[in-house]
Amino acid sequence: MIDVVCTAPPFLDLHIAGLDRLPRLGEELTGSELRLTPGGSATIAIGCARLGLRTAICAPVPDDELGRVLAELIEHSGIDWIGPTGGRCPVTVTVPVDGDRTMITYHPGTRPGMPSERRREARAWIADLEEFEGIDRTGRTYAVVGHEDALALGSRWRAAAGGVTVVIANRAEARALTGRDIPATAALTLAEAAETAVVTLGGDGCVAASADELITVPAPGVEVRDTTGAGDLFTAAYVWADLAGLPLRAALEHASLYAALALASGTAVDAAPTLDRLLAEVRQRGLAPPPALGLEESIR
Repeated sequence: MIDVVCTAPPFLDLHIAGLDRLPRLGEELTGSELRLTPGGSATIAIGCARLGLRTAICAPVPDDELGRVLAELIEHSGIDWIGPTGGRCPVTVTVPVDGDRTMITYHPGTRPGMPSERRREARAWIADLEEFEGIDRTGRTYAVVGHEDALALGSRWRAAAGGVTVVIANRAEARALTGRDIPATAALTLAEAAETAVVTLGGDGCVAASADELITVPAPGVEVRDTTGAGDLFTAAYVWADLAGLPLRAALEHASLYAALALASGTAVDAAPTLDRLLAEVRQRGLAPPPALGLEESIR
């Protein structure tokens, strides 16, 4: 049994670091560091795997040169990538600047959804929100969304989110989906369709809504080096905490802490903490560990 299957496409991320500002139009600046890492769903998958979940990616495997580089990086991370071969590799160029980052993405286009037999093989699956439109929900389901996808979905987001276990979106994505400027109101609106909605707020933490509660959790204070992939690692840790049986507030606290630990350490894949590292921080900060791990005594 696989614990988690990620069906959103993995990306090859090119990180150019060492700039104190972005170039103006027509200007060239030189960074001091270049890193190639898996991104997109691969970041989520790697975070899940480092937290001890048996994880796979189920999506088309591009067969161009960059796709082969990405496949090798994902294999090196210990993640199985299952899917038909063909097409070009999605790529994102990220540039961290002043505690945030800017991104330019190439996406070759649409992709087929995950076969239903793959969904039935997993305890839970993570997919782009649009992928849930018109299909049955099997197991625990976690929907993520990109800004352009949120705009493209329009009013169809309600049908896509209906019955999904959790929808996770950042502030801008939640606003694009719901038209609500206030994150708490956006979370409540999303929770009219999904069982639970989480809106991440960067340095302001996160807010979540379910049928009977609205919870706000502040972000742990850390020195930020690179925010790339922080939302993906938040998703990975939230899924882990939810599957481990933590209540909503505690799941948000653990997910926020996990993402924060990576912010000061470089790219998401390089910095995604292991389960031992997270539990050590949980102990230090006085948070309750997930009961399913049976580690309450060992970390006191």
